[in-house]
Amino acid sequence: MASLWNTRNLTMADAPNPFQLPNITKFKIALCQLSVSSDKNQNLDRASRSIRFSVEQGAKLLVLPEMWNCPNSSDYFAKYAEDFDNRDASPTLSMLSEAACCHGITIIGGSLPEWDHGRLYNTCCIFGPDGKLKAKHRKIHLFDIDIPGEISFKESDTFTAGDQPTIVDTEVGRIGIGICHDIRFPELAALYRKRGVDIICYPGAFNMSTGELFWELVQRARAVDNQLFVATCSPSRNSTGSYTTWGHSTLVGPSGEIIVTSGHEETTVIAEIDYSNIQLQRKSLPLDDQRREDIYKCIDLLKRLLQFPGDNLRYAHYLFDQIPKCRNQFLWTSLIHSHVLHDHFGQSITLYAKMHRVGVSPSGFTFSSVLNACARVPALFEGKQVHARVVQYGFLGNKIVQTALLHMYAKCGLVLDARDIFDRMDDKDLVAWTAMVCGYSKMGLMGEARWLFDNMEQRNAVSWTTMVAGYANNGDMETAKELYERMVEKDSVAWVAMIAGYGKCGNVLEAKIVFEETQMADASCWAAMVACYAQNCYAKEAIEMYKKMREEKVTVNEVAMVGAISACTQLGDNEVAATLAKHVEEGC
Repeated sequence: MASLWNTRNLTMADAPNPFQLPNITKFKIALCQLSVSSDKNQNLDRASRSIRFSVEQGAKLLVLPEMWNCPNSSDYFAKYAEDFDNRDASPTLSMLSEAACCHGITIIGGSLPEWDHGRLYNTCCIFGPDGKLKAKHRKIHLFDIDIPGEISFKESDTFTAGDQPTIVDTEVGRIGIGICHDIRFPELAALYRKRGVDIICYPGAFNMSTGELFWELVQRARAVDNQLFVATCSPSRNSTGSYTTWGHSTLVGPSGEIIVTSGHEETTVIAEIDYSNIQLQRKSLPLDDQRREDIYKCIDLLKRLLQFPGDNLRYAHYLFDQIPKCRNQFLWTSLIHSHVLHDHFGQSITLYAKMHRVGVSPSGFTFSSVLNACARVPALFEGKQVHARVVQYGFLGNKIVQTALLHMYAKCGLVLDARDIFDRMDDKDLVAWTAMVCGYSKMGLMGEARWLFDNMEQRNAVSWTTMVAGYANNGDMETAKELYERMVEKDSVAWVAMIAGYGKCGNVLEAKIVFEETQMADASCWAAMVACYAQNCYAKEAIEMYKKMREEKVTVNEVAMVGAISACTQLGDNEVAATLAKHVEEGC
C-alpha cells in the first residue's frame, strides 16, 4: 500500500493546456454536508454512509466538508490530527481510500488536521476511483478574524500554511483545490483557470458572520470571472460548539448561476455538471482573448520599481517600453515625477513631450512635475509651452499647478510673469508667497521681496533664509544680520549665507562668530569659512581649517578645496601644495 500515499501537486512550472472537453462531459457531483460531533468514529461512519448514498444516486465526484472528522475548534485540531504518511495512524484516509476504491468514485476528501514533522496542517486529500491518493492540498490562506462581539478565531495560531496550489487530473476532469479561506483570494482561482481547470472544489466552513455576507458572493464571483464550475461543501450547522458554521453547500456554473444549494441542515445534494457549458460560455464571451496580461504584469512591476528606494529609472524605462501604446496617465506621470525626484530634469521634459505626442491627457500632477523640471534646468521656452497646455486643458485654476508655474517663472528670472500668476491666485498659500519672495530675492529686488515678506500672514524657514541670503548676497549685511538674529530656527543655508556675505564684505571676524555659533555645522558651513579666510588673505587660517575638516572627517567639498588651494598659493607652501594635489587625485 506504499503507493497509496504518493501525492502529486501541479507546480507553477507545469505547462497549462488549452481548454478541452474531458472524456466525461456530463456527470453527477455530490456535496456531503455532514453533521460533525466530537466522536471521530461517528464522523467516519456518517461520511461513509453519505458516500454510499451518493454513489447510489449516480455521483462520480464527491466533495466532503472542511474539518469533518473533528469539531472545528483549536481545542480539537492537534488531538484529532493524523499522520498521512502512516496508514496505521490515519484511519480517516484509510476509510476514504477504501470507499473510493470500493465505489469507483473520485473523492475530494474535505479537509482534515494533518501532522507532518511536528507541524499541523489543514489538508485536503483527493482519491481516485482506484483508491490511490492522487494529490494533497494544504490550506494556503489561514483564516484569522476578530469581529468584536461576534467572532474571534485565529487559525494561524494552530496551523502552518501550505505553500503551493493543487491541481489534479481525474476521470471527471481537471480539478483545482482550495480550502475555505482560499476562496477569498481571486489570484488562486485565476491561476487555476489559466492551468486548464474545469472545476474548483472548496471544502469550507464559513462562520455565521462571514457566511451570510460572502459565502454565495465569492463562489459566484470565482465561477463567473473564470468561466468554470465552483463547488463548495460545508459541515451542517451546529450551534452548540465554539464555532458555528453557515452551511449552504453549493454548486455554481460558469456563468455564475447557482445550480444547486442546500440549507444549513445535514444533507447530501446531488447535481449534474455539464462541461460543455464552459465551452459555450467562453465562446460567447472570450475573456482569454481580451485579457491584457502584458499590461497587468508590466504596470504592476513598473509601479513597484518606481516606489522602491533607489534609482531604478533605467529598469523602469525598459519595462515602460514593453507596454505597447501605453495610454495610462498614472504611469506616464509617475515616470515623469520619478525623473524629477532623481534630478533627471531633461529626461522628465522629454517624457512629457512624448506623452503629449501619443495623445495621453496630463493631470495636474503631470503639469506640476514637468514645470518643476523646467524650473530646475532652467528651461524657459519649454516652461512657456507647458503653460500654454495648462491653459488648454483647463488647469490654470489648479492651485498646485499655479504654484508650479509661479515657481518656474521665478526660477527662470521672469519675476513679472511670476508676479502675474501670483496676483491671479485666489487663495495664496505659504508655498506661493515663499516662491514669490525667492523669485524677487534671486533677482536682487530686495525691496519687492521685503514687501511681500512683511505682508505674509505666516513665514517658514525657507522664507526667512531666502531674505537673509538675499540681503547677504547683495552686500547689505546690516539688514541681513537684523533678520538673521530674529530667526527662531536657523539652518545651514542661513549660516552659509551669513558667512559668505561677511566674507565678501571682508568682515572675517563676524563670519567667524557666525561659524562658532552654528549648532552642528555641516560641510557647507566649514567650506564657507575656508573660502572666507582664503578670499580675505587669511591663508594660514584657511589651511588650518581645511586640515581640521579632514581631522574631524567632515566631507571636503569643491568650495573647501578651491579655498584651500587659493590659500596654499598665497602661502607658496610646496609641501601643503603636494598634499592638496594628492587629495585632489584621491577625490577627497
